[in-house]
Amino acid sequence: MSDYASVAEEARRAFASVARLEAASMREPDSKALRINLAAKQKLAGQLRTRLMEAAEESQVEVCNYRLIQTENRRYGLSYVSDSMLSYQYLFAQIHDAQKNGRKDRAVFGTEALEESMLEVGYTYSRSLGFVLMAPATRDLFATGTLDRSIETLFRVIDMERTPDVRAVAHELGCVSACNFDPVRRGIGVQF
Repeated sequence: MSDYASVAEEARRAFASVARLEAASMREPDSKALRINLAAKQKLAGQLRTRLMEAAEESQVEVCNYRLIQTENRRYGLSYVSDSMLSYQYLFAQIHDAQKNGRKDRAVFGTEALEESMLEVGYTYSRSLGFVLMAPATRDLFATGTLDRSIETLFRVIDMERTPDVRAVAHELGCVSACNFDPVRRGIGVQF
């Protein structure tokens, strides 16, 4: 197992412990022992997050923080969460394919582009539903990663608010299904 994968597994366990201790602490808010254990686990989880970022940098792994926020008092329904994450993966694959192979007439992507842009779950965290996603990438002599342009464009697409922005991206990439990436319509918000 690579170093970043090993650290990711440690972080996964630490953040799971934090979630369990937070739930227990909510049930027993006066428990000093739970508060002390929670603080210690939160500190460990933070240290592991830092180690994971360092290991990911050394292993040339891109890291994305994907956080779902409840809106309208809705719960984290599995269909909403899985649809949101799958839409995000497909949007990223479409953008990567367009960056690599040129404009598209339809919102499609090739198997190679999907494999190159495949996101892996590093670990999850609580307080909202958060995922740390990772994508292995390679860097050239100028420290430019294979996914750098795709990641930059992905953030541009997600942050679009005006029609001219949509037109500019459509001109650059062709047809990308950014319109399908709308988790808010289902009561879930996303922060990056």
